[in-house]
Amino acid sequence: MSPEQMTLYWGKGCPSCTTLEAYFAANTPERLATINRKEIYHNKAHYEELREVGKAYGIPEEFIGVPFLAMGEKHLMGNASIIAYLEDVLPE
Repeated sequence: MSPEQMTLYWGKGCPSCTTLEAYFAANTPERLATINRKEIYHNKAHYEELREVGKAYGIPEEFIGVPFLAMGEKHLMGNASIIAYLEDVLPE
């Protein structure tokens, strides 16, 4: 079962984030869960939040990157892993 709420940390101008946004536009994962989007390149509070979230998952700060999807006890980083996860859980 999928979490009901997810947080997507992303960066404006990030090529991987742009690819993920195109996937979201075509596949509407919002039908699966509420997805809170937080841009980190131009929002210091969101950047700091991502650092704290990454620490909570046990990820060293230097390895935290975007796109980053937080879902309760599970997290995914990088557009390929996020898309692969969504492909598995999204209804046809």
